[in-house]
Amino acid sequence: MRRHVSTCAWASVFLPRCARSSITLACAGQPLVNVELHGIDVLDAADGLEGLRPHQPDVRVPRDEKMRALRAIVDELRNLGHEFVTLKDAAGRVGA
Repeated sequence: MRRHVSTCAWASVFLPRCARSSITLACAGQPLVNVELHGIDVLDAADGLEGLRPHQPDVRVPRDEKMRALRAIVDELRNLGHEFVTLKDAAGRVGA
């Protein structure tokens, strides 16, 4: 059975690479991994969000660092056999 992951994604940029990898590997055996991304997850203070720095810690993380973390998660899941589909498609496959 193929594993499925949604096209939504998340980047745990505050975790060290080994912790992100461990979490990703722990998800690998699941029939569905729903990875969720919010718009702010790929933005940083340079995107006009300087006022949020005191309140939103991830705004302090440079966008390039966030994108590297996200790519690493996606690459690792893909290498583990996951397929990226919409939540609608995943629901149909997992529920079947």
